[in-house]
Amino acid sequence: MNTPKQSPRLLIVGGSGAVGSLVLKPLSDAYAIRVLDLKAPPDGEWEYVPGSVDNVADVTAAAEGCEAMIYLATGSLQDRGSPRTIASHF
Repeated sequence: MNTPKQSPRLLIVGGSGAVGSLVLKPLSDAYAIRVLDLKAPPDGEWEYVPGSVDNVADVTAAAEGCEAMIYLATGSLQDRGSPRTIASHF
């Protein structure tokens, strides 16, 4: 892992998923990226913080020092489109 850029710092929650993985590189051109996710993102110029969006302490710690946050955590892809799954994405 390379040393993250200094600022401005952007937290991407769910940055290791399908959408998150697509936006990391373009966003890292302008921001120092920190990713909060259960699994590690692809290698790149960003910092990885393992944790869950369901854990307030994880999110609070990951957000420390960040100027902004993008929420991309969508949960399970299983049963996509059902009311239960849609609710879990938010």
